[in-house]
Amino acid sequence: MAVFFLNVSCVLNATASTSTSFACDFPLTSGGSPQLPAGTGKPIIHVAQVGYADVSSLANITLSFQVYSFSPQSSAPTGLISATITGSGFPVSIDSGQIVISLCGNLVQSFISVESDKITFLIPA
Repeated sequence: MAVFFLNVSCVLNATASTSTSFACDFPLTSGGSPQLPAGTGKPIIHVAQVGYADVSSLANITLSFQVYSFSPQSSAPTGLISATITGSGFPVSIDSGQIVISLCGNLVQSFISVESDKITFLIPA
């Protein structure tokens, strides 16, 4: 059986599963939170040689992203220094255009790294 939520697969937890229910563990961030992007959806459950489970009766699950910190707290007017936003639920790809950061009306153009719990970029001038 394979289970996905918001395109992230989980590992089935055999000790927490029963004959009528299952539990699965998602990858964790360095802070210990599930490494899932923000979004709304339903789990996708695929059973080998049987097919996909009907999840139409399940309610949508919404995960929102959260910001825990932003550093540095101030920058020189010339910008171009590294800044980091920490939190959870961030998209892990800048290619899809899902991340837009604006500081004082200036769009961030130079991303250094993007992870589900941390985004590092250069502050624009």
